[in-house]
Amino acid sequence: MACLPIIERELRVALRKRRPARSRLKVAAAAAGGAMLFLVLGTLTGSRDLGRNLGEMLCVAGLYFVLRAPRLTAGILAEERRNQTLGLLFLSGLGVGEVFASKLLSAALIAFNDLLALFPLLALPFLIGGVSFELFLATICALPALMLFALAVSLLGSVLTQDDGTAVVLAVVVGAGLCVLTPAIYLAQSHFSPTTAHSLWWWRLSPAYGPHLVWGGFRSGFGAAEAAEFWLNLGVTVAWSALCLGAASTALRLLWREREEKRGSAGWDGCGSRRIPSSGWRPATGSRRRWPGRWWAAACCSG
Repeated sequence: MACLPIIERELRVALRKRRPARSRLKVAAAAAGGAMLFLVLGTLTGSRDLGRNLGEMLCVAGLYFVLRAPRLTAGILAEERRNQTLGLLFLSGLGVGEVFASKLLSAALIAFNDLLALFPLLALPFLIGGVSFELFLATICALPALMLFALAVSLLGSVLTQDDGTAVVLAVVVGAGLCVLTPAIYLAQSHFSPTTAHSLWWWRLSPAYGPHLVWGGFRSGFGAAEAAEFWLNLGVTVAWSALCLGAASTALRLLWREREEKRGSAGWDGCGSRRIPSSGWRPATGSRRRWPGRWWAAACCSG
């Protein structure tokens, strides 16, 4: 299947601006050097929790890349709106889906670049012992799901605003709100009604619940109950990401429709203003002679 020209163009722009190959090489070298130093120091000190501590360190690095994603990708559509180049994409005959897919792929190339460089090292804690296979599998699934969620809220903020800084703030507010709101409701219910059993779905609906379970797995173990909760929350996080991407696509479609309506009204008014003489003549009677100017404008525009 041939790549669409707009998608190829966005990927080339992302490669030229961000230089992901160089950044990925730096991240991989720094992560490998840090992991080796950590292993050497842990071996010299005789630490029994070497694999667990290394896994925690790599998870912190992966979380840093996730939190940095809105700053890198939130302005990808806001920049087009600010520079008034989004209308040029509309005039080129492209559909909403093609424009949105190109922006999504270029943003994903930027957002997942550093995380992919860190991924091979996530197997080290499992290979040297101290981390179960279930926890290792949860770790390599939690970080991409969280990155996809950060990318989705970043695109939503980028579509709704015209400034890069405002898009970043909006993405952070939406993401933090979805992560914190439902656990806050559960904690409030537990505080005011401590004797009542409350639903765990308030925790499961938070995208931060899965990473919380993974972090707790490094501390106190990752059993079957924690694994079941994690996979359930992973599906919820992917659903939140799909909902945010759908909202961003809908907002872009509405913006597209607004542009089309403005183009249509501008073309009608421009045609009428160029071809209708401004003599101020108005007939007094006659249904066919009541609006000669508009009839003449319609005939000129159609012919």
